[in-house]
Formats: sequence, structure tokens, C-alpha cells
Amino acid sequence: MTGEERPDPNIDDTRDLWRNYAKTKSLAMRNQLLDTYLPYARTMASIFYSRYANAGVQKDDCMQLASIGLMKAIERYDIEFGVKFETYAAHYLKGEILDGIDQYSEAFCYASQKRILERDRRKSLGSVRAKTLDEFVALTLDLTVSVLIDKLNVDNVEYESLLYKPKTDDALISKRVLKSIDELEHRHRQVLSMHYFYDQSYAEISRSLNISKTRISQIHKESIQLIREKLLAKSTFQMVI
Repeated sequence: MTGEERPDPNIDDTRDLWRNYAKTKSLAMRNQLLDTYLPYARTMASIFYSRYANAGVQKDDCMQLASIGLMKAIERYDIEFGVKFETYAAHYLKGEILDGIDQYSEAFCYASQKRILERDRRKSLGSVRAKTLDEFVALTLDLTVSVLIDKLNVDNVEYESLLYKPKTDDALISKRVLKSIDELEHRHRQVLSMHYFYDQSYAEISRSLNISKTRISQIHKESIQLIREKLLAKSTFQMVI
């Protein structure tokens, strides 16, 4: 029997279906097995979704992961094992779902933390709406400086959305940014390090240093402005038109 042929309609017994599939590896028979055990996979997916929904995983994601586990179990199961397929497959479904949830959860938590950090930064740098051209230029440069510091810790930071971009290569700009940070006062260096290099929010830094969140925001803004002035003195930026 080829993969294009339909399974024998007279094969009603699951054991016979398994034995025939083991001999032929028919695509049609495999699909019939998938259809047979899909309700079991859905049940498993629903159970794990109810447990881990708060981790950021979606129900459809759990179902997709369960389907992958089901496919693996079908490919490796042998009726001669002497155990029910559901018992054998539970290991594969559970493993696939939990591995997937770990990845979703990690990505979800990281993305959530990054949104908090970016919100903190923009709130402190843009706390006063720019009313003049000079204020607007200063604000956009401050945002650029913030991105440059972030790039020291995260490789995939992009410049595309910036109005002002570095004129020099990444290695030189990184050296200039690090030198500018090193020249700051201890408290300012400490706040920048905790925020950008250890991914701590203003609230977390506030608790660690026993300083108000408002003061942390001010220190961040002061630090960015000081670094901006140092970089401007070296003609670091160019405006993108």
C-alpha cells in the first residue's frame, strides 16, 4: 500500500489499524490514527492550558503542541508494547506541551519586562513635552542615547526608528558610551547599570536603593542628558532626513 492509498474500510479494530500501519507506514492510515486520537490530544491541551494560561500561552498554542506530541507518539508506538496508546502517548504530549510552554513563558516574561523598562525610560525622558525645536532635538537625542546604552546589553537593538543616528561604527560608539557612563557620579552609574544591564525597572531599583521611584526617574534623565552632552562634544550623531 502506498502513502496515497486509502486505508481498508473493513479495518475497524484499532489493533488491526496499528498493525497495518506498522507494516505499511501508510500516510492515509497515519491520518486515520491522528483523527482517532485527536480528541485525546485536545483534552490534554485543555488541561495544560488551564494550568498555564497565566504564563502567556494561548489555547491554540497548546493544541498545536499537543498535535506535535501526538504525531511523535504515533510514529514511535508499537502495538506489541502491550500498553494502551493513550498511556504511551501521554509522555510525548506532556513533554511537548511543557517544553513549548517553557519557551512561551520565557518569551512572554522577557517581553513584558522589556515593555516595563521602555515605558520607564520614555516616561522619564519625555516627562516634559517639547515646546521648542531645541527641546525636541534634545529629547530625540536623549532617546537615541538610551537606545545606544541598551545596545551595549542587547545585540538586536535597531536604529531604524531614530531621528538621530550614530555617525561612527558600533565598536567606537560603544566605547564612547561606556566611557561616558564611567565618568558619571557613582549613584548615576549605579542606576544606569541596574536599569540597562540588569533589566531592573524603576520600581525594583527604588526598592533596592531605598530611593523614591521619582528620584530614580530623575537620575536616569540626568544621566542620559550628561552622556548626550559628552557624545555631542565628539560629533557622534547625524540627523537622518
